[in-house]
Amino acid sequence: MNDSLNIIEAYFDGSLSAEERESFEERCVNDADFAAEVAGYIAMRDAVRQHLEEEKRAEFALLYAEMAPARHSQKAGIRIKKLSVYLAAACIMLVFGWFLLWKTTHVTQLSEDYIAANFNTLGLNMGGAETTDQLQKGIAAFNAKKYEEAVQIFSSITTQGRTEPEAVKNLGITYLVSQKYEEAIVQFDRLSGYDLYSNPGLFYKALVLMKRSAGNDRAAAKKLLQEVVDRNLAGSKEAEIWLQKL
Repeated sequence: MNDSLNIIEAYFDGSLSAEERESFEERCVNDADFAAEVAGYIAMRDAVRQHLEEEKRAEFALLYAEMAPARHSQKAGIRIKKLSVYLAAACIMLVFGWFLLWKTTHVTQLSEDYIAANFNTLGLNMGGAETTDQLQKGIAAFNAKKYEEAVQIFSSITTQGRTEPEAVKNLGITYLVSQKYEEAIVQFDRLSGYDLYSNPGLFYKALVLMKRSAGNDRAAAKKLLQEVVDRNLAGSKEAEIWLQKL
């Protein structure tokens, strides 16, 4: 039994001190992996509790069947067997359902943490000199959380026939934080097509798919992250870490 499980059991047994309980609850908020362990423990504990209750009911049913006339005994045995089968299936579905929910939530959390850490504000990295003023206006609008205004400014730069990867990148990021995932994917696809020394286009596209987590998004994101690692593109170090967690 590992230390985490000991701590989790102690919390639910009520044997932790007030300070330890507070530390436990803070860890649940700040440590996604530990929170997942706690959720798994609760799910399994509830499943075991239900299983024991059903076993007790089954034992009473069996005892009643043994005391009843012989013609009823066979029917009771069949019912008990069916009950056991249904119970086993229910436990499997509970664990499987929790696992799928945890995987989706975990992937989304990875992307949300990255977005919160890196896209709270924008800086100027790749833009051409002739559009620096416009880029700065768009960045200022983004940093002020005026995302619609930022979209208009960045869009005007990217539709002037000039190669402005910085504007394309910022437009994609603005769509991402605005939860306009399809539009963000379009811009990051455009960005990945530029010949840049360091191009985060594919990595950012994977980030969008992880954040959206719909349908086959997680599998597609995993494939893109692997490509980022294989080609040593921008974001490869983060991608390598995420691949171990997906």
